[in-house]
Amino acid sequence: MVYTTKQAAEKLGVGERMIRRLVAERRIEFIKVGKHVRISDEAIQQFLQAGTVAKQS
Repeated sequence: MVYTTKQAAEKLGVGERMIRRLVAERRIEFIKVGKHVRISDEAIQQFLQAGTVAKQS
């Protein structure tokens, strides 16, 4: 499944502007279809995993 920037923003609970910033900074993997940007579900999961902080013991 691939999402538009608006759909990805809704899925992550952030604004569309944040998603566009992540794409511009290449902090999230994306697919370019013509001039449209699409973000896969796998890319969203990888982004979340990369930002996860381990619990201290």
